[in-house]
Amino acid sequence: MAKYNWNEKVLKKRYSRLSELAQKTTDEDKKKSLLEDMAVLKDLLKFFRSESRPQTLAITKYKKENPSETINKIYDYFNLGYKEFKFLWNDFKEFDKLSINRKIKLSELKECNLELNDLFTLVHDFYHSLNPYFYENFMKNFIKRNTNLKLSKIIGDGHCAGITNFLVYYKEAYINAVTSNNIWDFMVLAHEYCHATSCQINNNQLKNSGKIPFDEIDTTFIELLAADYYDDVFKNNKAPILKSIRHRESIFSAKRVNEVIDIINLKESDVPKEKEEYLKTNINSFEQYKKITSFEERYVIGYIVAIELYQLYQKDKEKALDILKQIILLDYNSMEENYNAILNLGIIPNEHLEEYQDALNKSLIKARNR
Repeated sequence: MAKYNWNEKVLKKRYSRLSELAQKTTDEDKKKSLLEDMAVLKDLLKFFRSESRPQTLAITKYKKENPSETINKIYDYFNLGYKEFKFLWNDFKEFDKLSINRKIKLSELKECNLELNDLFTLVHDFYHSLNPYFYENFMKNFIKRNTNLKLSKIIGDGHCAGITNFLVYYKEAYINAVTSNNIWDFMVLAHEYCHATSCQINNNQLKNSGKIPFDEIDTTFIELLAADYYDDVFKNNKAPILKSIRHRESIFSAKRVNEVIDIINLKESDVPKEKEEYLKTNINSFEQYKKITSFEERYVIGYIVAIELYQLYQKDKEKALDILKQIILLDYNSMEENYNAILNLGIIPNEHLEEYQDALNKSLIKARNR
């Protein structure tokens, strides 16, 4: 693999420059933004020196704890944060109706090898296939991949992952990705370059706390389109497997989020007795919930909205992309205001959820029978 990493000298120079500007400015908002960029640069330098990698998706075994003690810990840890997006709880609950396909395996995708040059060509051509607006904003980051992209080989089990940071002052994204020379590399880079593209469209995309539950809508939607694009290019029927794995992960995520919601309600006496018994019997360790569930609500709501956008895209590509653009441009400080704005764009959460699952299952059967 060709060496892709950030330029340490450039990062240090930028940190010094932002430090000077932060000391000189009397504008508090500008100073806050500069300090946030400095914190990002400090993290980038830490990643550069330590060879740290984004966390990969892997199964971790946890020791069983006392159920009552675990429930108390989960409640104390998640209670306030989860109540901030209580308006989303009913949307999450819809996932409890869905079945989980446990027969799909990551190994089904291992043979889809991609060399680095082919990978970059594929990512480029995929974004070019969207529309000029998204392609233009994508290219602002993509052309700087020699210095703004850090690639590392995957270590251990699991599949690849990534993380994107954005410097508002310089209007540049820095991507840190773990690769494994297969189809997941394409999905990860499509996902991370979507974060980077969205930050060019709205510089506050990853900084506005009011958008926290919604900052994976764009990336999840792009993943669904990228899976279809991969099949269009290679004609190997891997899209249903890719999308089925994403679907299964989203159901698992929603169910874990729903368990936390049930625990919050349980502590406030709003859970039926049989549910209480179920939780106490099946509860996992607090450390597992803390590690896995802390950020899952954003991936679930991202998936909920992405499915609706995806279904619309099949009928009206430009309308779906225009709504995506409007969602990215939302910048309310309140989570609920951003959520209501999404509803006002005509997106009805879970309207096509079961329909999408049925179509996905049929496409998976069809792909395996070919």
